[in-house]
Formats: sequence, structure tokens, C-alpha cells
Amino acid sequence: MKFFMIVPKVNQYCWLGRKSDEDGLTLSRVRHASVVETWKPVAVEWLPETQGRPLCDFPVFTSIVRCMSGRAANALRPFFAGGVEFLPLKNVGDYIGFHCINWLQAADLEGVEQERVSIHSTRFVPRLKSEVVSSQHAFGVPQMITKLFVSSTVKQEIEDSGFTGLDFYEVELTSQT
Repeated sequence: MKFFMIVPKVNQYCWLGRKSDEDGLTLSRVRHASVVETWKPVAVEWLPETQGRPLCDFPVFTSIVRCMSGRAANALRPFFAGGVEFLPLKNVGDYIGFHCINWLQAADLEGVEQERVSIHSTRFVPRLKSEVVSSQHAFGVPQMITKLFVSSTVKQEIEDSGFTGLDFYEVELTSQT
């Protein structure tokens, strides 16, 4: 199976942003652990500087709590079970937040010079250990909290369903010898 890093299309569609500083603080506190039990929906809004653009199923939002349309959430729910939690948002109609809770020690950073290439850049696509990710559909790696990875099955579902707003970057898999 192949795996892909997903990245929202930055210059093509509307972006979402937090409505208040308090909502921003709530979003900034989300990290690796599940928050669904204590989550109170945050208010979000379409950013005025991108409002002339079309809407999509995966708009740019925040790097930890991402966003998708309700129709995408319904289609992907079976693949995301146990790996992604869904978080309600306010003021944006049929959109929902989602947050990765499946964190794997899967990054193969051997030989990566972090001084020269930032592992946190959206352009950096890491290598992943195939034996760690082989049975997964959606996951993150702790060293790169802003990156989310999906299986080729999830990618195919997104493409077959016509969902918009994501680019897919194939990830090189490595194996231990």
C-alpha cells in the first residue's frame, strides 16, 4: 500500500479562521491527545481576504485542528475511526473540525539534516517506516505534529467522491533490514 501526506490547497479556495482570541486559544491548546470529551465548539469564519474564492471540502484552517465538509466527514468516517476525532465548529454551516489522535513512531529521519531542511515545512515530505504504517489509514508522527498522512485507500475515496481542497504527496516507505 502507498501512503500520502495531505496538504490543503493554499491559493485556490476560501480559508477558515477563528472568530475570537478565545477560540484561537482553544485551538492552540490541541496537540496529540484526544480532546473530544472536553471540546466546546469554536466559532470560525471565512477569512475576508479569501472570500472571492470558491468553497472546497478541505479548506485551509489550522495545522492541528483541520476542517472538512460534512459530506467528506460522512464518507471518510469508516477510514478515520480510531485515528481521527471529529470536532464541531460554529458559524460555518456543514463543516466540521477534525484532529488526529493516532500518533505513530513512523518517521525515518536518518540522514535528514534538520538545520538545512525544516521537517516542519509543508514542502518537506518525510520517509516513513513501512512496518509501522502498513495497516493504518490516517495517522500523524509526533515529530511533525502539523502533518497528516493517509493510505492510498483514503486518497482513492477522496478522489472518487470528488472532494476538493487537498494535494497529495506520496511518501517514501523504508523498511528495516
